[in-house]
Amino acid sequence: MNTPRFKLSMSALIVASTLALTACEAEIAIDTSDSAQTEKPLTKQDANAFIAKAEQELSELYLESSRAEWIYANFITHDTSALSAEVNRKMTESVVRLANQAAQFDDLALDYDARRKLNKLKLALTLPAPQDAEKTAQLSTIVAELGGLYGKGKYCKDDGSCLSLGDMTAKM
Repeated sequence: MNTPRFKLSMSALIVASTLALTACEAEIAIDTSDSAQTEKPLTKQDANAFIAKAEQELSELYLESSRAEWIYANFITHDTSALSAEVNRKMTESVVRLANQAAQFDDLALDYDARRKLNKLKLALTLPAPQDAEKTAQLSTIVAELGGLYGKGKYCKDDGSCLSLGDMTAKM
């Protein structure tokens, strides 16, 4: 039996869970470009719409990430590593983008739950990604490979007997 592995998908769980704690208003399309910000100041409704949209996006990504990570943790192969790396790339890019967008609401006076959700979203960056998409993909591949090395790891005693991570966990 494999033990739970905590990596970027755990951050997604924390963010998605935090965002899901309080219901938000229906989704409203928000243009977060600089030109939109100069035309019309952001409002509480914009912040609530952003939170609802981010919550939906992260919920879908977390489900995909959980499935890919479970498969990879239980069947460590080159293909499952690639799946894990791809979903981690998508997750990292989304969390970085959403965290940066959440910062645009810093100056608004919001209710406690909305402020808490935005702050949690901004703090969700446990592994900040480069702004370059190619480098983000490379980082995701490295993270997936490290997870595989951890999952395949074993401890060998001087007498030549070896214990896998599952064996060591069972003994503990």
